[in-house]
Amino acid sequence: MRELSLFKFCPKFKPNQLKICLLLLFLFGGEGAFSQIALNISPPILEVEVTGGGVRNFQIELINGGEEEITVTVDLADFLLSPEGNTELKGKGETSFSLSEWITTKQDKQIILKPGEKKKVGFELRVPRGERGARYGVVVFEALPREIPRGKIALGIRTGSLIFLTIPRTEKIGGEIKEISIEEGKVTFQNTGNTHLEVEGSLLVKNSEGKIINRLRFRENPSLVLPQGERYFSIPWDKRSLLPGIYLLEVRMSAQRGRQLINLDRREIEFEVLEGGGK
Repeated sequence: MRELSLFKFCPKFKPNQLKICLLLLFLFGGEGAFSQIALNISPPILEVEVTGGGVRNFQIELINGGEEEITVTVDLADFLLSPEGNTELKGKGETSFSLSEWITTKQDKQIILKPGEKKKVGFELRVPRGERGARYGVVVFEALPREIPRGKIALGIRTGSLIFLTIPRTEKIGGEIKEISIEEGKVTFQNTGNTHLEVEGSLLVKNSEGKIINRLRFRENPSLVLPQGERYFSIPWDKRSLLPGIYLLEVRMSAQRGRQLINLDRREIEFEVLEGGGK
């Protein structure tokens, strides 16, 4: 038997809408045609509010969208977001804001689904008293064909639902511009609070007298940043378009919370453009 795995976890974040997908492909077996399977889940994202000491029951629906009978294994994990915005799957309890240890499965961890069959899986989320802020976890579903014919290659899939827990009235909102690097063309922002933020930023380019000559927005707007996490934002300009001289660059970062726009931080640096666009 040989095994080949490809892991991809792709986040995209838009105002008031989370779009994050998890995909892991396994190949088992020898030569021959693929035994194809398909597993759909709903919802892919679950955002909940539970007070300290509270309990929340929820369900995730599994749908076998393929033509093969499959075995689905249920597991729990946590995740982080890298400064580039990539999602990194972590084991239970391996993150500072782990949620997986507070979730329990209410039924067998292995489920058999016939082609076209739907089944709801129940979970219980129990928040300890005294906890504050937010927590993050993943309910992971790994699907494999129930039977792999001799000499064929079987395709396995791992997918999951991301769980975002907020403990209401305990959130701390904060953020800081850690660094502005003209040489690397990026701004480093850190979420200093205890809950996730939908962060966006803007740039003001000023001449030596402080007059605004250009207004720019980051291409990464808006980006999800988890508590204590960092996010890189690329400076969307070409310095060669500026005449030689001294300039000021002001960076402003904010976060959207419901209908409220919260100003998080503002920082200004001076830089020089030389002949040919160099610093």
